[in-house]
Amino acid sequence: MEKEKKIRIPLWITPSTDLRVKQAVERYGYKSRSEFIEAAALNYLGQLSATENMDYVTQTVSSVMESIQSMSETRLRRVLYKQAVELAMVENILVNLGNYSPADIRALRGKVIKDVNAMKGQYDFETAAKYQNGSFDESTTL
Repeated sequence: MEKEKKIRIPLWITPSTDLRVKQAVERYGYKSRSEFIEAAALNYLGQLSATENMDYVTQTVSSVMESIQSMSETRLRRVLYKQAVELAMVENILVNLGNYSPADIRALRGKVIKDVNAMKGQYDFETAAKYQNGSFDESTTL
């Protein structure tokens, strides 16, 4: 690879910065102040480029995450809607099969809410069947 020819540019810096550059040249083993300043400029350009790329990556990741979240919300809404329809069908079938009064349903709702809360949502058909058959042990809900 051919070595690129260097050019001379005017550089104006404060004496205190020049002193720090001289110290860094000695400390880090550079051959000259010019070599150090060129390395520092290239390093800073790399940082700027990385910052620009990071902004792009951040925006891209954010956009993708928002899209995934939106798709997930849509799917969840559809599943919840389907479950609500199925639950409404089951409720209508059960009410049609049994002769429940509104008072019976209110009492059952209060009991079930208490049990579901006590069982931290782990209520299932088996538990309901035990309750309906009279073999349900109240102490199991606590």
